Amino acid sequence: ATTLHFDYRVLLEHRELIEEAQTLGYEVNAWTVNDVAVAGALAEAGVDEITTDAPATIGAETFV
Repeated sequence: ATTLHFDYRVLLEHRELIEEAQTLGYEVNAWTVNDVAVAGALAEAGVDEITTDAPATIGAETFV
């Protein structure tokens, strides 16, 4: 699948973009998320990937 990359603030403000993009067959990546609470909110909203500068803090367990 092709991935669309968004500044995480856009996705927090317009969460409907996540479902719309996925309905069209795209995966959604949020960048650059360095806050655990924000990463959790985005995971709950349904993003497929998160780009971070803090992989030790924000890891795969965010998506469990």
